[in-house]
Amino acid sequence: MIGGSDEYPDSIRQIAQLNLYNVFESRTRLLDENSATFRWILASLLTINGGALIALLSSYHIDIAGKIISGRYFCAGIFFAFFLAYITSLSSVAALNPLMSLADFWISALKTGELDEDDAQQLKELQTSMKSAVRPYSIASHVSGWLSVLGCLLGAFMAGPYLK
Repeated sequence: MIGGSDEYPDSIRQIAQLNLYNVFESRTRLLDENSATFRWILASLLTINGGALIALLSSYHIDIAGKIISGRYFCAGIFFAFFLAYITSLSSVAALNPLMSLADFWISALKTGELDEDDAQQLKELQTSMKSAVRPYSIASHVSGWLSVLGCLLGAFMAGPYLK
């Protein structure tokens, strides 16, 4: 038994209760921060790329070829901004199951007042599964966000030679 849980079930229950609270607090924070960040980044990327596309298309100082070439990059920036939104929503969903499994673990420890070596291994596996569940989405969201920025920069850069 870990920490003499046979002798100290109340201590184990207190630890379990604290960790359970932290799991639910983490879930709330994850959803709140993820949602706020997602809205801010998405709005910024869409505004930058969409505004640049509208300015480009309404300009009389850029040849039609420049509008077409640059417009493609701005449209790609808009696409990757929406892809970022999609990936971000998937990452929230992917994080919830491992987080709830962690909550179930602490609920069980709270009920029994016991933790043994097998429980310690299970806890480690649950924590690892949480990291593994969100890693691909984290990488994909970073890549799609930077591709959106790159689309905007390339669109502006490609318009230069076509200025009248």
